[in-house]
Amino acid sequence: MSATLLDFSQAVAALYRLAQDCALDDFPGALADLLRQQLDFDGAVLGFAEPLSFGDFSISAAHVHQRDLSLVDDYADISAQDWMTQRFLAGLSKPLVVDAEASYARPEDAAVLAFTRRHRLRHLLLWGYPPQVEHAGRWLVLYRADDRLFEPATADWLEAFWVHVDRAIALNREQALAQWSQASGRRAVALVDVSGRLVAADELFLTWLKGRFGLEAVHRLPAALMQALSVGQGYEDAQDAVRFKAVGEYRVCELREAGPLIRLSPRERQVAQRFAGGASGKEIARDLGLSPYTVQSHLASIYRKLDLSDKAALARLMTGAAD
Repeated sequence: MSATLLDFSQAVAALYRLAQDCALDDFPGALADLLRQQLDFDGAVLGFAEPLSFGDFSISAAHVHQRDLSLVDDYADISAQDWMTQRFLAGLSKPLVVDAEASYARPEDAAVLAFTRRHRLRHLLLWGYPPQVEHAGRWLVLYRADDRLFEPATADWLEAFWVHVDRAIALNREQALAQWSQASGRRAVALVDVSGRLVAADELFLTWLKGRFGLEAVHRLPAALMQALSVGQGYEDAQDAVRFKAVGEYRVCELREAGPLIRLSPRERQVAQRFAGGASGKEIARDLGLSPYTVQSHLASIYRKLDLSDKAALARLMTGAAD
């Protein structure tokens, strides 16, 4: 098939409207319906995956369109035998067009071939990127049950459109989180998937996570929060409380209680703790590998964020936060 530039532009505009207007659970189906207006296919899966180890992954979510939902579980049983999985995990340079009957003709591919026949996956078109530590894997596979190979023009269209799909998924999640935050009147909120990966989070929640758990970067919930999430409970310690609420297949994390130190970055917390403990600016600079000027800049920011004016008040605050 071919599509004009105008068709493509209109599809992109429609995609971003869906991202803003659709509920989280409705977006994957709406995306598939939009794609079917442009591309010829009769089934699809939009999937997300988490890395387990090198060359291995787990599916954190998969949205099946016009195929039996058992497709995902059935594929998990034979994915290790599928060369297409290995190609995906290695990283694709272009969309992968697969003729199932021809591609799985070897005796060792018998289980994969049986799977494609059982679910009417005569031809496939796969595009996406594999799971990494810093981001979840994300892919889209289109199916045809009849004997028509996916055309190069279809693969090119999907490749060009994918960057917008990727951004629209993130926008849809951000929009859902913003609506939840507004409706609940809460700040410091995040949206996580079943594996605990942060798929959307406001700056205050990220700042709290980094400072509270001493993290430089955050991709998923720390172990203490994951333990609470896994048993269906909230998280509480002497300083903070986090509550979880199911929103479709995701969980909203709300920071219910937090001391004023939530406003400090991880580096500012380090400086504040040392300064309140009696260390001089020069000693802090030496210990943290910073210049004295940078330490003074951090201290000025700390006093401003915490609305303090002297070291004694900072020491009292830091002592209370440690109790």
